[in-house]
Amino acid sequence: MKTRLTLLLLCLLAAGHASAKDDRRECATELSKLK
Repeated sequence: MKTRLTLLLLCLLAAGHASAKDDRRECATELSKLK
């Protein structure tokens, strides 16, 4: 559980700093895999 939360936070931080939409798309797909 803690691992998923950590990955989620890291993903959100990466998406927030990334300017490319592709990165955010990849993040969304990774998050959907975790759910």
